[in-house]
Amino acid sequence: MAFVLDASIAACWAFKDEDHPDAAAAFLLHLSRLRVRVDRLPNENALLRLARAHRLSVYDAAYLELAQREGLPLATLDADLRRAAAGEEAPLVSRAGAAATGDPPPAP
Repeated sequence: MAFVLDASIAACWAFKDEDHPDAAAAFLLHLSRLRVRVDRLPNENALLRLARAHRLSVYDAAYLELAQREGLPLATLDADLRRAAAGEEAPLVSRAGAAATGDPPPAP
């Protein structure tokens, strides 16, 4: 399932066992198994509109702009970003889904 992954989810995966010596290595292994695609072409006008309208940081608005532009659900634990997505009628990855539980999804 394709979705837009924000830093709140990735950080949850990365720091779940932060006191374990192999935690960073395990996180990087999980991340390398995902088919991550980096987007570097945001629609700047849409991004700034979202940031202003919902009082989001530019980087949070970038997640929402990407989700809208690509027609993908957004995976985030950030309450403000979830509210903004709901206000924009952008789909969210369910909290019951793997992306919101704190566990990385299985490797493809």
